Amino acid sequence: MAAVRESLMAAGKYDMEIDQGSEYKLKIVLKNKNGSRKDLTGFTGKSQIRKKPSATTVNGEFVIIFIEPRINGEIELVLPASVSSAIKVGDTINDDKSQYVYDLEIYAPTTNVPLRVIDGLVRFSPEVTKQ
Repeated sequence: MAAVRESLMAAGKYDMEIDQGSEYKLKIVLKNKNGSRKDLTGFTGKSQIRKKPSATTVNGEFVIIFIEPRINGEIELVLPASVSSAIKVGDTINDDKSQYVYDLEIYAPTTNVPLRVIDGLVRFSPEVTKQ
């Protein structure tokens, strides 16, 4: 579980290693500057995977789950197995073809202004056994 701080600070950094063809889940707890949990009532979110930040192609998207009750500030990012299976990777996890970037943005219900709360690298370990 990654704890992330509130809006005016820089986004939290978290690098992921994901097994291609497997489901991946990450639970995030957002906190206000005073340490209390951020109320996420009415918020929406979006999280994409790309080769690099400037890439126009979206290689995958996380499903964003706001865990109830939303006043507890908990979000779960889920990358379904079907999505991780479709990501093109190299021969090893350290191959440049296996490395991507991601971020998570949430949007306040009244302003719809994006707040980037976490970002980092995603490395995919190539799937060997196929269905």
